[in-house]
Order: sequence, then C-alpha cells, then structure tokens
Amino acid sequence: MEATTVVELNEMLLQVAAGSRTAFERYYQSTVDRCLALATSVLGSGLWAEDCVAETYVSVWRTAPTFDPNRSSALSWLLLICRNRAIDRLRRERFQVPLSPTDDSSTSEPVSEVRFGDFIAIDRLRAGLLQLSAAQRRVIDLGYFQGLSQAEIANHTGWPLGTVKSHMRRSLNLLRQSLGDAEGQRHVG
Repeated sequence: MEATTVVELNEMLLQVAAGSRTAFERYYQSTVDRCLALATSVLGSGLWAEDCVAETYVSVWRTAPTFDPNRSSALSWLLLICRNRAIDRLRRERFQVPLSPTDDSSTSEPVSEVRFGDFIAIDRLRAGLLQLSAAQRRVIDLGYFQGLSQAEIANHTGWPLGTVKSHMRRSLNLLRQSLGDAEGQRHVG
C-alpha cells in the first residue's frame, strides 16, 4: 500500500461512490497489496486469492455509495468485503460435490484430508480465541483477520500503541500456548 492516510483513502472512496474512475484507480493502487495479503492469508497464494481480490474490487465499485466514513475507514471496509468474499469462496469449495463419477479419486482424497485437518485447526483456533479477553480478541481480529497494522489498530480503537502491542503479544502467546497444548493432546491420545 502506498503511504496514504486514512483520511485520503476515505476521500478516494467517497469519490469512487460518486463514479470517479480515477479515484477508483488510485484507491486500488493504494490498497491492493493489503487486500491480496488478506486473501492469500485466508485462501493461500494462487488463483483463488487473485479471484477474490478481483471480486472484492468489483464489489467495491458497485457498493461504494453504501460506504459511511463515520462507521469505518475505507481500508477496514475494503478488508471486510475481501474477508467475506474469501470465506464465501472457502465455503463454496468445501461443500462442492463432484459433478461426475469419473473424477479421479486420487486427487480428491488428499483434498478431503486437508479439509478435515483445516476443520480441526479452525476448531482449535476458535477454542483458543475464546480463552482471550474481549480486548485481546479485538486486537487479533483487527490485526490478523482485517489486516490492520498495530498503528492502525491503535488509531481505530483509540488505545495507546504500547497497549495494542502488549495485547497483541499476550494474545499470540496465549494462542500459541493453547494451540501447542491441543497439538500435544492430539498426538498423545
């Protein structure tokens, strides 16, 4: 992302809402790296992440008039759209039934194992997140699921940067410990 302020991004998105293609191009150039990073973190690198980003920006163009800078920043709004698109893509692919009985079972079997492993990992992560305080969960959500930097989290929440860093460090340590405990139990039992 270019060095663009929250206010500048908000102004660009408001211009996009008014139909400005130039503003849309500037908004895209300023945010595409963040959007792709989020899509890649959810979907992995490759075509799915790239498709997700493309769908996200089509959605931004169509729904820009609904953006309200009093409710969220232009970047948070974009990343929420991207995150939702990525999750929708995962759900679609996870529950898609093979269309023909001639599908090669050797390619579908490992995918099923990976998907089952993903479900287990998601459950362990969810359990770990439930052990965090509301403030710690919020920092993790903003930082890892919405793609905000620690400085942006501080700006978004109104908390001092040091508090954000402390919450982030403690949260990650607790999650690491929780996931490590769950991993140990899985191998022992």
